[in-house]
Amino acid sequence: MHRIPNRLLHNISNRARDIVMVHLLTIEVCLLCLCMLLSGAAFAAEATHTFTAWGVVQPNTVYETHEDYAAFKALEEITGVDLEWECVTYEGNEEKRALRLVQGDLPDLFFRSGLTNDEVASLASADQLVDLAPMIEEYAPNFNALMEKDPTIRIAITDEEGHIYALPQVTTFVETNHMIINKKWLDNLGLEVPTTIEEFYNCLVAFKEQDANGNGEPNDEIPISVHGAKYLFYVMESFGVYPRNPHGMFVYPGTSEVQNSYIANNTKEALIFCKKLYDECLLDPETFVQDKTLYAAKGHANTMGCMLVAGAFVEVGNELHWDYVGLPVFPDANGNAYSNARSSCDGNAFVITKNCEDPAAALKMVDYLYSEEGTTLSWMGLEGETWRWINDEKTRWDWIINDDRSVTQLRSSETIQGGVAYPSAHPVWFESDMWAKQANEIEASLDTDLFRMPLTGCTTML
Repeated sequence: MHRIPNRLLHNISNRARDIVMVHLLTIEVCLLCLCMLLSGAAFAAEATHTFTAWGVVQPNTVYETHEDYAAFKALEEITGVDLEWECVTYEGNEEKRALRLVQGDLPDLFFRSGLTNDEVASLASADQLVDLAPMIEEYAPNFNALMEKDPTIRIAITDEEGHIYALPQVTTFVETNHMIINKKWLDNLGLEVPTTIEEFYNCLVAFKEQDANGNGEPNDEIPISVHGAKYLFYVMESFGVYPRNPHGMFVYPGTSEVQNSYIANNTKEALIFCKKLYDECLLDPETFVQDKTLYAAKGHANTMGCMLVAGAFVEVGNELHWDYVGLPVFPDANGNAYSNARSSCDGNAFVITKNCEDPAAALKMVDYLYSEEGTTLSWMGLEGETWRWINDEKTRWDWIINDDRSVTQLRSSETIQGGVAYPSAHPVWFESDMWAKQANEIEASLDTDLFRMPLTGCTTML
């Protein structure tokens, strides 16, 4: 057996070490190059598509633009787009939008912008909008799946010539905005929840004349307050008038006759009753001028007896939320307790204009919001940032409040839903534990008789 000299062995070891080092350096350089390539690819994905977008920021938000919203930031990262926003506030958005349309300098996208049907029709007739109908199956599979699940969605958004110019907020059949009343105030005064318009009036009088909220100040109660005259439709429905839509047209159940609320026989009687509420200071005198901030401030101060909202917590906060219950639909003179119902579609939430250079990419981006994950992002924001699970089984969740903001402000500042129609679906479209009855107490309460007004019949809005 030949023995290798130590010096030679040392030289071989050094050479092997050098070879190993060279290989390690080569691998390190390759990994570094790969990381640089991947980083560049990720950056390229982020910068691949840039769209200008015009939108309306939610009421109660702490931001002036959607660029600061956590959910919109996440949408850009997930879909690889860059949205350059021009945003206006909720108050006065109709006038500002109309001015923008007159100027003719259109953005690539109208995204949560509150476009009316007339505005969409006008832009379409001027050949300013992209027809999405031939693109949806290929570039919007999530939205297409919703239309297959509910064919009325396609019917609702398709014009007479088969064009689709706007995507909607896919919601539920039941109207979410409803009149609620402070049950604790009723209990304080020994009153029952009213079931007729006469009983309703008597409750409002009692709220005004007695210390309903029990704070020792008999003059700080506001019996009923709504955010704008158009939200008095709930009261007017008790007279067989249904002006919930701007044009006021509706069809009674079981009939095919189109009627108009503004020229209906009972319209004058309904308006006289509303004036009576105003004259007697039962209706908030600031109804016609107050903004959402003032409205919410009154609610949080426990001074409003009745209001029209999707959920009490939006205007009064989590603690007072449980003091309110939903009011039933009051029967009219003929004994019919009707209320307007809406279709599964709400508003022109997303529109692509002819100025957009890549409509397919824009459609693919927004389609994410119609998936279950995108719907959760729209409604709740980001897990660990705006909401969290509160048990190991992941059956209960709650909002994350790390500052002085209320839940309403959190939702208005970090999620996509709220204010005007937004392109996404309602969570009930998906079978998920996120929206099971036990998942979140307040959210679950909105789908019970505690807040939903029981319907005995629905007129159809046109």
